[in-house]
Amino acid sequence: MPTTLVSPKPGALPLAIVTGANRGLGRGVALGLAREGYRVLAVCRSESEARKTSDALVSASPHGEAARVAPVVMDLAGEVGPVTTEPASVLVNNAGVYLDVWSREAFETSRRVNVLSPLALFAAATLVVGARVVNVSSGYGMLNELSPSYVRDLEAAKTIDDVTSISFRSDDPMKSEYVAPYKVTKGMLNAATRIAARDYPDLRINAVCPGWCRTSMGGPSAARSVEQGANSILWAVLEAPPDVTGGFFRDGRPLDW
Repeated sequence: MPTTLVSPKPGALPLAIVTGANRGLGRGVALGLAREGYRVLAVCRSESEARKTSDALVSASPHGEAARVAPVVMDLAGEVGPVTTEPASVLVNNAGVYLDVWSREAFETSRRVNVLSPLALFAAATLVVGARVVNVSSGYGMLNELSPSYVRDLEAAKTIDDVTSISFRSDDPMKSEYVAPYKVTKGMLNAATRIAARDYPDLRINAVCPGWCRTSMGGPSAARSVEQGANSILWAVLEAPPDVTGGFFRDGRPLDW
């Protein structure tokens, strides 16, 4: 995974990349970073969403127009490439899909969006030394949510390739589980987070569970607000001690894998 690392440029406004920044948790995180003085590159699915999000980020920033960054329109279910050549201080992989059908197609879509796309964006990024990478995960990706065979695969994985090669099994006990493709692929993202943190000691790479939030994914009955979920993610960027890496957190508290 040939992520490029560079030294921070003195005096430059720090750049943050946030996927799924046009709504829900991603928008909450992007606005929170803009208020803290980051220039935020919003990765969105449509041109109209990208323009509106860019304007909102400028309005939220204490730097006004000086903080404007051209947003990027990208479908993370398709081909994923570099979103900028500018060094970033923060990468928040927030976008995800939440599918409840145990089929090869649903699994592959979930694998592409929830695992391969975050890893591809990370691999293509130029990051400053000490940059913070946050992979937005879920408690549903914890090992106690998965079948024994997938737990074995994840515990045995030593490299990113080991993780991404984990495949769909039609007769696995996961077929009877709620949102099974989501659970397995978030477990894969967690494993990839641990491995990437080991491989890149000059970065701070963590997974965060925002909790069950009232978003288009979580629905109106969810227990937590968008602000609460976004703050859980923002903790890993703004508040986590500099030696914290390779962990899984909710609201700043460690979770079991």
